[in-house]
Amino acid sequence: MMRKFLMSKDVMSTTSSGSLLTLSNCTQVSSDHIPFDNRKTISQLLTSYEETRCCIYATICALKIEAHWWYLGCPGCAKKVNPYLNPETEELEMDKLSCDGCETIVCSTKTRYQVHCKVLDHTGTTSFVMFDREVIQLIHKSAYELLEQQVQFNSENEFPRELLALEGREFVFIVNKPETSKNYTPSTFKVVNVTDDHAKILRFHSDDANEVKMRKTLNYHVLK
Repeated sequence: MMRKFLMSKDVMSTTSSGSLLTLSNCTQVSSDHIPFDNRKTISQLLTSYEETRCCIYATICALKIEAHWWYLGCPGCAKKVNPYLNPETEELEMDKLSCDGCETIVCSTKTRYQVHCKVLDHTGTTSFVMFDREVIQLIHKSAYELLEQQVQFNSENEFPRELLALEGREFVFIVNKPETSKNYTPSTFKVVNVTDDHAKILRFHSDDANEVKMRKTLNYHVLK
């Protein structure tokens, strides 16, 4: 009953080409602006302390199916909404929803992706989380549409096949890395863009190979 109430307040999402990259309120980063000059391996990501935005070539080796793949977000700030806690009665009012980010009662919600995955490269593994824009780019379907499909086929408690199909695929991920220290490293990194464009993957590896070649040349001249 509660789920039906929440979905009745949901703002219908769209996956038309004109709005594909505007469904999330996060900062838009065009795949044409991949920071190839700041490529990192997973090992480098985990051992670096500075705050940065970098690109990583990795394989999705597993989807975390135990974690919820969607959430109900505020249409304004995209943060998760919760049942309203009445400050006077100190009781939850299940027919109302509130957003802590906007500090207000919301009249509508938006079903959004929050897909947790484990990624792998030749140096190690770590965990990424992808939100609306990134997942829609990959499966061309909004979270609302996918959830409606799950409900229609009585499979809402199952992890969607469209998302499971991402396992084993290789991508260049653009990742936001917060400042860390010897005593703190986040368990999950936020993906702000992703691409499997063949030309961009080749560019990633080409730049990497050129960098290795340049280092070898410099070392040769130093040794001479």
